[in-house]
Amino acid sequence: MRNGNFFRFLGYLIAALYIAGVEYFVGWVGLLSIWREIPAAPMLSAFGCVLASYFVRGVRLHQYFRQETEGQYLKSFSIILSHNAWNNLLPARLGEISLPLLLNRTFQIPALSSVAALFWFRLLDAFVLLSLAGLSASIFFFSPGPPLIMVLGIFVSILLGTIPIFATLMINQSRSVLLTKSTAEKSDGLVKRIKRQLIDSLPTGSGIMFSSFVLTWLNWALKIFALAIVFSVLSDLSYLYGVFAILGGEVTSILPLHGPGGLGTYAAGMLISLQFLGIQSDSILSAAANAHLFLLSTALLGGVVGMLLKKLS
Repeated sequence: MRNGNFFRFLGYLIAALYIAGVEYFVGWVGLLSIWREIPAAPMLSAFGCVLASYFVRGVRLHQYFRQETEGQYLKSFSIILSHNAWNNLLPARLGEISLPLLLNRTFQIPALSSVAALFWFRLLDAFVLLSLAGLSASIFFFSPGPPLIMVLGIFVSILLGTIPIFATLMINQSRSVLLTKSTAEKSDGLVKRIKRQLIDSLPTGSGIMFSSFVLTWLNWALKIFALAIVFSVLSDLSYLYGVFAILGGEVTSILPLHGPGGLGTYAAGMLISLQFLGIQSDSILSAAANAHLFLLSTALLGGVVGMLLKKLS
């Protein structure tokens, strides 16, 4: 069995075990019945923030390919909504393939250019997410101790989020050397061309790098804020505990292995993170599962909106 098929099978297996586990320990009927008792106001606020995070990601994509998109923001927004929906439907990050396909179909952007952009976005996402997780952990685990330790933890966490910027600046400074080395390599012509295209497609202007960096932080701040509201309402835990739990779930999304839509792995990340704080109960499992279902619902609804926008734009 090929590696891709193996990870796909494992992803679906995790999702199936998660569905069966929730039914055994909580019961899906009981799990979903809680929504009848939830006030509409915080859920609508959370939905608005998640939608705003999608909007920010659309702006990030639009600015990165400013020349190619030529002011057609609605098309960029529809691509992000569709790409996000596919990412949540397919296991093992297979939905990522949809972004180069959609960009090529809509704006005729070469696949290698969009792959380089996707690499850049995911690098930013991963380090900003880890930075936010570090900030949250510093507050929870270091606040009882000396203030200097907590401040140091916060400083290191923020520094972690800036690594992609410094790494890209270093690549840009040695871009000509890397391109020369790529040309001199005794490898297949296609491999050389791919390497050159990937290096060439990385952001060069400080404006694009800075705007991508700021928009990435804003995107994650909105998303974590929204989902923490949902989780805190569902679990009766404080908002800060909700932030810590959601970050635990989101960190699993950057792993190569997870079920379709993160079923099983996302909720597991939330539960494990709360276990570090000594919190564990069936009600927490129910809240984690429902918070993740809320996220999946917004992603799929966004995918439908994305298809409608594509027809209108």
